[in-house]
Amino acid sequence: MTMQRKLRHGKERKRLYTALYLCMGMLTLFFLLFCGESENRVFRTRETTGYHIRETLQSNVKAAPGTPAGIQKEYILKPELTAGSENSLIFYQVHHSVELYLEGEQVFSLMPEAGGLSGGTVGCSWIVFPLRAGDAGKEIRVVMTPLYRDVKDRVPEFFVGSSYEVFRKQIGEDFPDLILGSLSVIVGIVFACISLVTMVVYRRANSLMYLGCFSAFMGLWKLTDIRSATILFPQNPALTAALSLIMLPMAATSFAFFIQEEIGHGRYRFLNSVCVISACAKRAIAISKQIVFPM
Repeated sequence: MTMQRKLRHGKERKRLYTALYLCMGMLTLFFLLFCGESENRVFRTRETTGYHIRETLQSNVKAAPGTPAGIQKEYILKPELTAGSENSLIFYQVHHSVELYLEGEQVFSLMPEAGGLSGGTVGCSWIVFPLRAGDAGKEIRVVMTPLYRDVKDRVPEFFVGSSYEVFRKQIGEDFPDLILGSLSVIVGIVFACISLVTMVVYRRANSLMYLGCFSAFMGLWKLTDIRSATILFPQNPALTAALSLIMLPMAATSFAFFIQEEIGHGRYRFLNSVCVISACAKRAIAISKQIVFPM
């Protein structure tokens, strides 16, 4: 009877703790909703400068035999500036060297380091060039040289205005990716710590370390593959681009080790069959698209 009473009391405590946990979760949700609906009283006589997109630009593509992709692209704009406010020329480059000329005078350049270890690229980064009131109406010529053939067809989007507003817009667009990537890294670190504790305390290895590495590598890939990455870490965009490229094969290798540890050799045939079917289906879809929508 004593054992049954203990079991009954244990179940009752478990139900109580669960109910308290759910109540706390509901109260937290209501509190967050209340905070989201409430607004602070703000008084200011000056508003933050916005931005506008320069869509109609004079552009020119010319041959450049000595460059990696064989071409150079020129964009010419004459910005209209708002007096007494912050103004900048802002755009995002993807593996392009950049030169800016103001009324024919070079005022900015971004070039890969000769003989560097980054593979002859400058990575992906935001270019922010401050503009003064006297620059209104002056000709700005942007010369961009693709450093790889795969990026030669990319057309940048030029903003003129507040860099703060442009970056806030970009971080807002990337916010779901930032949250998911951060959670993936945190989960990976937790899994790795659990695996280390298991190996040290219980002297028993497990495959949770591989799964933790997979989660962390996928999270780092997502965090370094978005445009906000070079806003948060602007010091070395080439390093950010290299991390984005390296994390995917590292994640795939970690997941392969996890599968090897968790699944018996007798089930490999099933996994190989699924991979073959998936590859055949992908190839069939590509062929059908070529038939229905010929180039």
